[in-house]
Amino acid sequence: MNTKKSRLAIFFLILCGSVILVSPFEYVAAREDFKVIKLTLKAEEAKLTGNCPLRVRFSGSITANGAGTVKYTFTRSDGATGPVYAMTFKKAGTKPISTEWSLGDAATLPRYEGWQAVKILGPNEMESSHQTGAFALRCVDPK
Repeated sequence: MNTKKSRLAIFFLILCGSVILVSPFEYVAAREDFKVIKLTLKAEEAKLTGNCPLRVRFSGSITANGAGTVKYTFTRSDGATGPVYAMTFKKAGTKPISTEWSLGDAATLPRYEGWQAVKILGPNEMESSHQTGAFALRCVDPK
């Protein structure tokens, strides 16, 4: 009976040790699976006309598959990149984003066609469509 208890105790210790050793690895694997699964950014008005500078507004969303932090920035057709932002998800879901860009001058930049996009820097890289973020503007001379 003593041998049976010893075997049972050893089995229990091995089993507990396996759970302790495996659990951290399973946790790391689960965190590595966190990612952005959908991304949108759209110009609220694709064609703008008026006294310049004109303000182009963009709205969209970031969708993640679980809990974690997303780092993102905005990129533009003129080569500019915005600051890096962080958005924390407590669970899977979608969160809104927005930005704006003021540009145009009746004398030096009376017309402009461009785009703005949102770019995910982490946990996975991804960029929204330049087509949905596209816009065209035309300045009207206020004279």
